[in-house]
Amino acid sequence: MAEVLESAHLGALAFGAVDFVAICAGRASSGAEKLFGADWVEEEPVKILIIEDDQSIAEMYRLRLAADGFDVVIGQDGETGLQLAATAPDFIYLDIRLPGIDGFEVLGRLRAEAATASIPVIILSNYGDPALRDRGLSLGAVDFATKADMTPGQLSAMVKRLVAGPPEPAA
Repeated sequence: MAEVLESAHLGALAFGAVDFVAICAGRASSGAEKLFGADWVEEEPVKILIIEDDQSIAEMYRLRLAADGFDVVIGQDGETGLQLAATAPDFIYLDIRLPGIDGFEVLGRLRAEAATASIPVIILSNYGDPALRDRGLSLGAVDFATKADMTPGQLSAMVKRLVAGPPEPAA
């Protein structure tokens, strides 16, 4: 964060306040691209769907993810989560125990539909049972995390790692 602030301060000094506002709004000039890099300004925020019936937990995660620049939507049950998944989020955090249809059924339905089959799903559950983990991963989840072991900051860092993709192989 300090590096971003330092770059922002330098950018404001280098381009003047009006030009710097245009840079931050995504209308970077070639000079700004030279200073910050062509990919410095994101096109759209990463959209995350949290399917979680416990409103306080969902809101706690939403607040952190939103503070980190992610666009977050919450579905409080399996059916609502499936409807929101049709809006093509970039990632889904999915609880297992949900009212109506459970998280495993939701995951199965997501994988069965062409429009949602490739959306990365991370199971976020109160249950750390290895059999549940194995079941979730076998149904197509990319990861499984236990809520008691996952802070909101760690949840955000997980998304950032997934967005960044796998590390480049060593030369």
